[in-house]
Formats: sequence, C-alpha cells, structure tokens
Amino acid sequence: MDIEKLTSKLNQLNTRFDEVNSMVAVTPEEQWRKGLMLQKIDRDLKKLREHL
Repeated sequence: MDIEKLTSKLNQLNTRFDEVNSMVAVTPEEQWRKGLMLQKIDRDLKKLREHL
C-alpha cells in the first residue's frame, strides 16, 4: 500500500472519529451504538498500522 492510499485512509478514519466523537449520546442505546462505532474505528486503525 502506497503512502497516498495510507494517508487517504487515515484521513477518512480521522473524519469518522470526529463525527462520532461529536455525537451526543444520551440514552444507553445511543451510548452503546457510539461505543461500537468507536471500536470499529479502532479496529480499522489497527489494520492500517499493519501496513506501515
């Protein structure tokens, strides 16, 4: 994977993180959903690190 593709994927993860992090999760279900989204971002970031 070349540096441009890695940079692009990292920028996408950054954008997703910002969007999820700015969500207001009031109910337990919303908090659970937000947690799942953050875990998915974490897994994607770990996969991206493997390519470095």
